[in-house]
Amino acid sequence: MDVLFIIGQTFILGIIALFIIKWGHAHSVTILRLRGRLNRLQFVLGLFALYALLILFSIFTKSLMESVVILPAYWGVRLLIYAGHILLLPFFYVLYVRRLHDLSLPGLPGILWSVFIIFTHSYFSVKATMILFSVIMILVNLLLACIPGSSRPNKYGPPAIWPRKARRVTTL
Repeated sequence: MDVLFIIGQTFILGIIALFIIKWGHAHSVTILRLRGRLNRLQFVLGLFALYALLILFSIFTKSLMESVVILPAYWGVRLLIYAGHILLLPFFYVLYVRRLHDLSLPGLPGILWSVFIIFTHSYFSVKATMILFSVIMILVNLLLACIPGSSRPNKYGPPAIWPRKARRVTTL
């Protein structure tokens, strides 16, 4: 029954994060844009940044949860965890959707994968399951980091060229 609760809460968090993406699109917040593409370097840098934030957040909230002694404090920490996941999830959406766009693939699997990542960080009860989830995440992330994107424009836009290659300046 515990798993069904975690699945339901993750689904709700995912829906709220989609509303944040929609809000960002309506207010022209470029960092929350799902359109466009990310090359491998941008993906890896974003991946390291987001996973570092997620791990630091998990360590922080786990230490808070260990020091909880009364029920209101428990629910305060739980609300903090929900808020943190809601704030991080849109950035995971952007990261995976835009990387899939670079591979000329639709972005929906990236959204589902992002929700799965948040689910795995919400479900701590079985250690063997966490190890399996971690191995799956590492394999998928390695796959996305190693497959080169299309070098030509596709239906999601021109290739993401960053960092730009330096032009040689010749002096006579």
